[in-house]
Amino acid sequence: MSDKADGDDTGVKQVSALHHAIYGQPGGDAPQDPVGVMDWDVKPFENPTSAPWDVPLSRRVLNRLLLGFMPQDMDDKWFIYTTFPVTPLAQGADLKPDEKMGVVHMIRSWTGMSCIDVVFQVNTMFTAGNSLDDAVGRITGLVFEKPKEGDLNDELDWVKKTASGVCRYVLGVKLAGIHDDEEDEEK
Repeated sequence: MSDKADGDDTGVKQVSALHHAIYGQPGGDAPQDPVGVMDWDVKPFENPTSAPWDVPLSRRVLNRLLLGFMPQDMDDKWFIYTTFPVTPLAQGADLKPDEKMGVVHMIRSWTGMSCIDVVFQVNTMFTAGNSLDDAVGRITGLVFEKPKEGDLNDELDWVKKTASGVCRYVLGVKLAGIHDDEEDEEK
C-alpha cells in the first residue's frame, strides 16, 4: 500500500471518528411510545439564544420527531423528546385555531446538557388525503446556547447542521430542502 493510500485512509478514519463523536451510532427503530423529559436527567440552557429557521415538515418526519429517541448504550450520543408547551393564548402567537406549536429537545446523552431546541408549528387538521410526504407543519426556529466567544452566525450554522444531522443519523429522517455534505460524496 502506498503512503498516499495510507494518508487517504487516515483522513477517512478521522472524518468517520468525528461523525461518530457528534452523532453516535444510527438510532435504529423508533420507540413504541413517545420519549418524555422524565426519562432522562436534563439540564437546561444556561444562556440561551434563538434564531428563525424555516423548514417544512412532512407527516413522516413530524411523526418521527414526536416519538423522540432514548439512548440505549454509550454509542448513543443523543436523548430526544418533544413537548407542546407553547399555546397561542399563552404566547400571543399568531396561529390559526387548527395550529399548534411544540419543541423537539435535543440533549447530549452523556451530560444531559440541552444542546438544541427545534421549535415547530403543526397544522393539527390532518386529513385522510394527506400523504406521508405532504407538508403538515414547519420548523420555525431554533434555541441554543449563546456562544461565549466567536460569531453568532458561525454558531447558528453549526446548530442547523447538527440539528439536521441528528434528524438524519439518529432519527432516520431527512429534513426537506436541507443540503448535506454526504450528498456531495454520494454523487
